[in-house]
Amino acid sequence: MNYILVMTLSGSCMFFLYLFQKHTIGRYLPKRWQYLFLKAVMLYYLIPLPYLAVLYRKIIKALFPTPFTGFRYFHDGKLLYRAENYFGISDGYQRRLAAAGLWCLATGIIFAVQLIRYLKTSREILKHGNTEIPAEDTDTLKIQKKRLHVRKNVLLCLCNEKNITFTMGIRKPVIVCSLPENPQEKEMLLGHELMHVKRSDTFWKMAESIVLGIHWFNPVAYHFRREFDFVCETSCDELTLEGYSDENRLQYASMLVERSVQKDADRVWGTALSKNGTKLYERIEWIMKCGKEKKQLNGILSALLVCALVLLNSITVLAYEEVSVVPAVFVEDMKNKDQLDVAFTPLGENLAFTDVILYDEQFVDKAGNIYPIHETDTYANCSHTYITGVAERHNKNSDGSCTMTYYESQYCTKCGNCIIGKQISQATFTQCVH
Repeated sequence: MNYILVMTLSGSCMFFLYLFQKHTIGRYLPKRWQYLFLKAVMLYYLIPLPYLAVLYRKIIKALFPTPFTGFRYFHDGKLLYRAENYFGISDGYQRRLAAAGLWCLATGIIFAVQLIRYLKTSREILKHGNTEIPAEDTDTLKIQKKRLHVRKNVLLCLCNEKNITFTMGIRKPVIVCSLPENPQEKEMLLGHELMHVKRSDTFWKMAESIVLGIHWFNPVAYHFRREFDFVCETSCDELTLEGYSDENRLQYASMLVERSVQKDADRVWGTALSKNGTKLYERIEWIMKCGKEKKQLNGILSALLVCALVLLNSITVLAYEEVSVVPAVFVEDMKNKDQLDVAFTPLGENLAFTDVILYDEQFVDKAGNIYPIHETDTYANCSHTYITGVAERHNKNSDGSCTMTYYESQYCTKCGNCIIGKQISQATFTQCVH
């Protein structure tokens, strides 16, 4: 569940950064870049970034080395066990992954229901809609596709109900609309919908529903959805009206007002020219002034600003719990991984040893590899190769507690002889969990 909580934290913090720029320098930032900003917010909501957190921690440790000065014990945590090419995870980590999996499964079921509804609606529209388009409308569609550089094959489906306009589909997009009689309005209407097709906005609408499925408990996610829908449409207006006169813009705004009176058709993941007048005044205000702002940031500065804020928010990935990787010498040790617990015992200024309780008496080298300590009579005939590390003794007490004692030591990797030196530290657990 930590992944879900950190994803909702990262996405929400990114959205707050978006709101901050919107109410400060937002009037200088083109809507197309604000739309890109909101897509980045969506990715933070959808994609866990624990590996980015690992990178950041390495950088922080390299810049600000802070050696351990005490004993830290990890029980039932996020542990990954490694032995040669074999890997395993601790029970606690398994339970957390299972909980996150069930959460995502529920989201997947909701998404599947919406997908079935979407496919059913698409079939009904194509069944009852009119796909025999007059030649003049077909020509207008081709001209707008060429102007906006839309390469996808787009199907135009005319409906009898007045003032209906929306786009559906990703691989085979369909524009469903009742075209106005005015040629200029017809051109701008088709241009708006083709811009949705070019940007694959239906795909982002699908992703938006997944965000709400995962983060249904977060009220910020619902505010994000409303803002995303609004900026999606206003940025489309901005791109569609590039090069048009003020008179054309006013004509376009009038068309929006007229079509906002009509209730939209029931659909899933469709993009609409207007949505029942929602934020209509703000949208029309932007239409009339977009492109006129003298101090509007250009594309390069806008991109740099968005990238800077995205990188700033990426610091939130440090909230992901660190996964401890525990090396084990023998593959057979993996059989007992469910009983393992991990502690870090600091030695000196720069050394930290991973203490995995595999044997009551064991040796741990600097890399965290574990060797059993046992009596041997072969050391006399051995040309020893010693490595330095820590000898650990685990003693169970009669009251259910246990004691771990740590010694400086050397271990021969050839014969297994262990030379135990002075005691380093000792730790007592009130209840033995080893």
